[in-house]
Amino acid sequence: MREDVRLFAERMEEVLKENNHREGWENMSALELFSCFLGEVYELDSALWYGDGDVVKECCDVANFAMMIADKERRKK
Repeated sequence: MREDVRLFAERMEEVLKENNHREGWENMSALELFSCFLGEVYELDSALWYGDGDVVKECCDVANFAMMIADKERRKK
């Protein structure tokens, strides 16, 4: 695995662990997850344009919601 991918995946896991207190994504529909994904994209946009937040964390949030949607699709097959 590429070093940059490994480091990003590790950070994604850290961000997921920070949210362990929340209910799992297994109970959310793909459309609900997509809505959360879009919200995170807007937060990333704000972090990039206005310095409003941690860009790397927002990238992880976006990637984690994409992973959750992919996980739901994978489980359907």
